[in-house]
Amino acid sequence: MFYGDREIHMTPKEYTLLELLVRHPHRVFSLDAIIDNLWSFEDPPSGDAVRTHIKGVRQKLKVVGAPKNFIETVYGVGYRLKELESEPLSTPQADPVPHSPTQDDMATAVAKAWENHQDTIQERLSVLEATAAALDGGHLSPELQHAGCAQAHKLAGSLGCFGFSEGSRLARELEQLLQVNVPLDGSHAGHVTSLVQGLRQNLTHGSSRDAIATVLTSLPTVMVFGASADFSQTLDNLGTGTGIRHLSWPDLAQAQYHIRQHPPDGVVLWLPQAAPTHTAASVLVELIARELDHKPLLVVSDVIDFHHRLTWVQQGVTRILPTSISPQAMVKDLRGLLQDHRAQSKVMIVDDDIQVLDFLTTILEPWGFQIQTLNDSTQLLETLAVVQPDLLVLDIEMPDANGLELCQVLRIDERWRHLPILFLTVHEDIQTRQDAFKVGADDFISKTLMVTDLPMRIVSRLQRSQD
Repeated sequence: MFYGDREIHMTPKEYTLLELLVRHPHRVFSLDAIIDNLWSFEDPPSGDAVRTHIKGVRQKLKVVGAPKNFIETVYGVGYRLKELESEPLSTPQADPVPHSPTQDDMATAVAKAWENHQDTIQERLSVLEATAAALDGGHLSPELQHAGCAQAHKLAGSLGCFGFSEGSRLARELEQLLQVNVPLDGSHAGHVTSLVQGLRQNLTHGSSRDAIATVLTSLPTVMVFGASADFSQTLDNLGTGTGIRHLSWPDLAQAQYHIRQHPPDGVVLWLPQAAPTHTAASVLVELIARELDHKPLLVVSDVIDFHHRLTWVQQGVTRILPTSISPQAMVKDLRGLLQDHRAQSKVMIVDDDIQVLDFLTTILEPWGFQIQTLNDSTQLLETLAVVQPDLLVLDIEMPDANGLELCQVLRIDERWRHLPILFLTVHEDIQTRQDAFKVGADDFISKTLMVTDLPMRIVSRLQRSQD
């Protein structure tokens, strides 16, 4: 191994430790996570032994001229590669931290995706209209019935993506009626025709605005407690254009209640002069840190005593800000923190509908994820080996190999048995949900809700897998 042109002599375990950090430069590894990745279940080392390995790697890197703390300690969390500082340039540089999508980012992306897929949606609807006409005329062939069922299935998924819940429901009902094992005759013609007409009407009155309205509710939510009225008002005026939904309350006593009722993606506590040794402040911070489960917790305070600040860090505070901070600067910090835990995470999505894959890519890429899509489920194992994703999203119903079968195969493979797997489906019945968890799913999301739920469910699952 070389650092620049200087050779480094490492033990095999030191090499694999450094390789793990290099492969995931933005991920923070706890001691337990390092042990799980590098040692067998039968013979795990102690935490002190792992720290000794890390110390050895640091010393060898220092000898060959690597920056101080090339392997950075994130106190109370774990270890990661230290971010390298770029050389100053004469021209202004963009913000190096990929930011959460703003309202304009999301609206533009959704509108573009909707327009790009109008032709495909209309073609699928035309197949369903031809199916209904053939059934009404008494000459519906098995081939056309099968084609109609397939197009109804894909419409149910894609319309769910775009937030057309009623259109998705109509398409699901059509899919169930057109199953090839269900005999159809003239008595079904009226119902099928009515459903197709309802679907056409739903799409005629719908537009990208409906999808945009749904997507914007997926922006991360941050709760602010104890800020002044002026500060809170400025946050409100900034609105979702910052890429964050802000909810403010003047009373700190309300914090735990609101966090439990509607768990946010981050919290800001205004504690201007309260030392963390003060019982009430200490208890409040500890309780909220526990509720947030490693999500960003910011404290705004002018307390500068080192031991007081160390106490806050040990309790789980992510960042301490001065009371002089502006709302705009706070939002910038929040966006960076919300991005940190997902930056460069690789998410792989498998669905036989290219339209769904394109739309999900449009929705998820602005969040900082690296997205890899696959529409041929039979190629999953080969693609996984190349991509090495941090999380896998599977559609349940696919030709050749469905999501449940794929999950079963992955859960008996040593390489993928711990890979977080989320299921997407248009079917919301209890049996389908139970089947998914039975084969090893980590989460289950309806396609009608995935625009609002999927981004943060991915973030949450990635956080848990890194703990």
